Amino acid sequence: MMLPDQRVDSVTSDDIAKIIEAWNLKPSTAAKQLERIRSFFRFCLERGWIERNPAAALKPPKEHVIAVKPFTADELEKIFWAPPFSQRRGSIKKKTERVSRRS
Repeated sequence: MMLPDQRVDSVTSDDIAKIIEAWNLKPSTAAKQLERIRSFFRFCLERGWIERNPAAALKPPKEHVIAVKPFTADELEKIFWAPPFSQRRGSIKKKTERVSRRS
């Protein structure tokens, strides 16, 4: 959605909110786009073209973070019961070999 043939001093917060609602973007991308719009209107305000920034009061969309566990319970069990690997050659060593070397 664009604002064709509309003067910059006639744009309202509602106009910008309608544009944002039409975006089909990830929340982080939408937040960046909103920051660009805010910067534009801040520039217009500094130049005296508008009396207030209509984008200043708008909040970016919230990011929904979904916690993802890196392993399933079955995978974790396999990892815990797997024999240890040697750091030097990638070969498998038994626990008894490692313990006897330290003694």
